[in-house]
Amino acid sequence: MNGYYLGMDWIQWLILILGALTQFGVTGKSKAWRFFGFSIGILAQPLWFWTAYQNNQWGIIWMDVVYTVAYIRGCWNNKRGEAIC
Repeated sequence: MNGYYLGMDWIQWLILILGALTQFGVTGKSKAWRFFGFSIGILAQPLWFWTAYQNNQWGIIWMDVVYTVAYIRGCWNNKRGEAIC
């Protein structure tokens, strides 16, 4: 076996799963779901960085930095139990 399933390796599968969870979370109606979504988004960023680095995709690496900052901001703005004005 070559390490691929349906044309994707395990890192791509994790990116797919975490990306879907992120999108469902950040579009949630409650703060808890949005916080969950942004937190999952942060967890996926090292995978994006690794696969972009392996393939010399420097633009994706810079976008990874931008997305990481945005996910941190999203977590900060949706902290549990705190009112954001």
